[in-house]
Amino acid sequence: MSPKMSPKILIVDDVPLNVELLRRILQAEGFQTCSAGDGATARAMSQTEGPDLILLDVMMPDESGFETCAKLKSDPVTADYLSIGAG
Repeated sequence: MSPKMSPKILIVDDVPLNVELLRRILQAEGFQTCSAGDGATARAMSQTEGPDLILLDVMMPDESGFETCAKLKSDPVTADYLSIGAG
């Protein structure tokens, strides 16, 4: 996949090692990646980065992945994003 055509994946996890592992795997397969360490940042980045997919950790401080997913689904701008619990 060329960088302009490759899908962008937003990785959301509060454990930097998990983010780096996923980033390396996904980039090796030709995907673009961006990352956030918490739900609030993920929601903001979903507006600015326009990811094609969000990989969302379930257990995070302050706001669980389930709460983040519900907030993304309730926002008309991000309601159609696919969020997958990753842990």
